[in-house]
Amino acid sequence: MNLARLFYHKPKFAILDECTSAVSSDVEGLMYNHAKDIGITLITISHRPALFKYHLHLLKLTGDHGHWEFSTIGTPEERQSLEKEMATLQARLDEVEELKRRHAEIQKELEVGMNSGPVDGTKVQKRGLF
Repeated sequence: MNLARLFYHKPKFAILDECTSAVSSDVEGLMYNHAKDIGITLITISHRPALFKYHLHLLKLTGDHGHWEFSTIGTPEERQSLEKEMATLQARLDEVEELKRRHAEIQKELEVGMNSGPVDGTKVQKRGLF
């Protein structure tokens, strides 16, 4: 509900305290991207590293006598490059099931071919792919 108010009022900036803890990561991405698209600067309080990609800086409070660390998360190009690499890796992971299916299919075809025996009656050694 708070994010609906945020999008309705369109402030220059907003401080979000664990505002996406109850939503999925894809919905979270839509919300952060929409806030960015309408020009809202976001300051996020969160334990979710997945939110780093929507920010330029990280302020880490260590809890040890008020100590803190401030760092730049990366340039937009670096973040975009990492997102592209993650998408490429996910696509490759998605291919694994298809490769396993094809491997099993080839294995089955080889077994059928090996079990049928040669035309001249000689013995054939059974082989498989590993």
